[in-house]
Amino acid sequence: MDSIKNLKKKARSIMLKNYWLLLFTCIVVAFFGVELADSLNVFSINQTAIQDLIDVSIVINEGKFDQVSKQVFDELEETRVNTYTDTMSRNKGVFAGIINSVSNGVMYYKVIQFFNTFSGSSNISLEIILIVVTIVYLAIWYFIKNTFKVIYRRIFLESRIYKKISINRYVFFLKIRKNIRVANALFIKLILLVLWSFTVFGLFIKMYSYKLVEFILAENPDIKPIDAIKLSKKMMKGHKWEAFKLDLSFLGWELIALITFGLSKIFISNMYRIATQTEFFVEVRRLAFENNVDNINLLNDKYLYERADKNIINEKYADIKNDMENNSYAIPKMKGILVFIENMFGITFEGTKANRKFEEEQIAKFNHERYLEILNGEIYPDRLFSINIHETKNNLGTINFLKRYSVLTLLLLFFAISFVGWVWEVVLIFIQSGVLANRGVLIGPWIPIYGYGSLAVLMFGYRFRNKPIKEFLFIIIISAIIEYMTSFLLELKTGLRWWDYTGCFLNINGRICAEGLLAFGIGGLTVVYIIAPIFDNKLKKYNNYLLSIICVILLIFFGIDNIYSNKSPHIGIGITETREENIKKVKSGGYNE
Repeated sequence: MDSIKNLKKKARSIMLKNYWLLLFTCIVVAFFGVELADSLNVFSINQTAIQDLIDVSIVINEGKFDQVSKQVFDELEETRVNTYTDTMSRNKGVFAGIINSVSNGVMYYKVIQFFNTFSGSSNISLEIILIVVTIVYLAIWYFIKNTFKVIYRRIFLESRIYKKISINRYVFFLKIRKNIRVANALFIKLILLVLWSFTVFGLFIKMYSYKLVEFILAENPDIKPIDAIKLSKKMMKGHKWEAFKLDLSFLGWELIALITFGLSKIFISNMYRIATQTEFFVEVRRLAFENNVDNINLLNDKYLYERADKNIINEKYADIKNDMENNSYAIPKMKGILVFIENMFGITFEGTKANRKFEEEQIAKFNHERYLEILNGEIYPDRLFSINIHETKNNLGTINFLKRYSVLTLLLLFFAISFVGWVWEVVLIFIQSGVLANRGVLIGPWIPIYGYGSLAVLMFGYRFRNKPIKEFLFIIIISAIIEYMTSFLLELKTGLRWWDYTGCFLNINGRICAEGLLAFGIGGLTVVYIIAPIFDNKLKKYNNYLLSIICVILLIFFGIDNIYSNKSPHIGIGITETREENIKKVKSGGYNE
C-alpha cells in the first residue's frame, strides 16, 4: 500500500493540473449540499431541522402556536441584533437566511402562518408542510445528491489522466441512463449503514467497508447495487485502518478552516481531500487486481487510467474522422456589420433554414475539435466507455449550446427569465419574512435585471461557450458589474437603496456579495448550456407570426410599466423595507393587503 504522503503528493499534482475545474466542481457539490456540506450547503435539511418540525407539531397540538411563534420571532430579532457584524459576516443573506430559518425552526412558523390565512387551521397547515417537506427532501436527496456524489468522483478520476473534462459529465448518468441504478445503490448502502448502526462498532467499521462504493459506481455505473457494495467490502479488507488514518491526516485543515472563515475549504482542502481519496481508491484498486479479488473485473474502464492508442480512437471515431477529412466547413457569412454581430454576440439575422445549416456546421466544427482533443489524449474518449453513451446525430454527446439566437428568441427569453427571477425573489421574501410581496422594481411580474443579465451572458459570453470554466468566470464578472451598476444608478436616481447586502459574507458596499455572484454564476451556466438551447428548440415548434404578436404585446406592457414606474416607482413591502421591518409587521399582524 502506498504511503499517505505519496497519495497526498499525487493528489496535489492533480489539483495543480486541473485546479479551476476541480474548484468549480467542489463549489457545485457544496452549493447543492451533495457533500462538503459545511462549506456552502444551501439545500441541506439536517436532523436538527427535522426535530424543529417535530417541536412545531407539538406546539400546535398543545394549542400554543400563536404564543410560541411570537416568542420565536422575538428571539430571532434579539439574536440578529446581538450577532450582526458589518464585515466577513455570515448571519445575513439569501442562503444564510434559508439555512438559518430551517435550522432554527423559524421557517416552519412563517409557512404555517401563511397557510393559516387560507385553511384557518394550524393542524392542516402542518400536514401540508409535512407532505411538501418530505417530498422535496426525498426528491433532492434521491435525484440530485445521490447521483452527484458519484458524478463528481468520476470527474476527479478523469482529471488524473486528462487535462480537460467534458461539461456533459455533470449529466453523465442521464446520458447513459444509469442514474436510477446509481441512486438505488446508494440508497441500499444507506439502509445497510442504518442497520449496522444498531450494533456497537458496526457503523464505524462498515462506513469504511463501503467507502469505495461511490468510486466503484463512478467507474462502472452499470454494476448491480449489491455487487458494488460487496466489491467495496472485499477491496477494503485490510485497508480500513489506512483509510481511517487518511481521514485523520486532514484534521489540521479543519483548524485552518476555522482561522480562514471556511475559505480554505472552498479553495483548497475540499478538493485536496477528495483528490487524495481518489488516489486511495486507485491504489486499492491496483492491489485488488494484483490479488485477484472476486469480481474485480467489474471495474473495467481501462481508459479511465490510461490513454487509448490512436489507432483504437480512429477506429471508434471513424465517422468523425472521415467527416473531418471530407469537409472543410467554410461557413458562409453575411457581409457588413451583421457579420460582426453574428460572430461577436451569436445573434442571427438569417432565415430558419440558413440558421439550421449554420448550427449543424458549428456542431461539426465542435466535434472535429473534440475529436482532436481525444486523439491527443486531452479528454476521455466516451465511445470507448463500457456502456453505450447515447449521442445525438453528428454530435459527440453534447447539447447544441453553440447555436445562435434570433432577436425574437432573445426577447422572449428576456421576458421568461425576468418572470422566473420575479418568482424567485418573491419566494425568497416569503421564506425570510413570511409575506407574499411584489419584489420587482416595476409593477408587473418581472425583474428586468435577471433578463438583462441572461442576455448579457448569452451575447457577450458567446465566444466562451465551448470553454465552461472561462464562461463561469465571465458570468460572475459581468453579473457583478451589472448588479453593482444597477444598484448604484437606482440609488443615484431615486435616493433609495433597492437592495442591501451589508452583513453578507464578502460584500462590496452592500451592492454585491459572494453568495449572490455564486448563484448568478451557476444560474448563468444553466441558462447558457441548458435553458436557452431548450427554450429555442421549443419556440421553433410554434409559428413565428404568433410569437411575434406575443412579443409585441409584452413589449407594450413592459414599456407602459417602465413609464409608469419611472414616475411612481414601486416602493414599500419587499423593496425598501428591510427584512427586520417585515418580520416586525408579521408579528404585529401589520400586513392586511
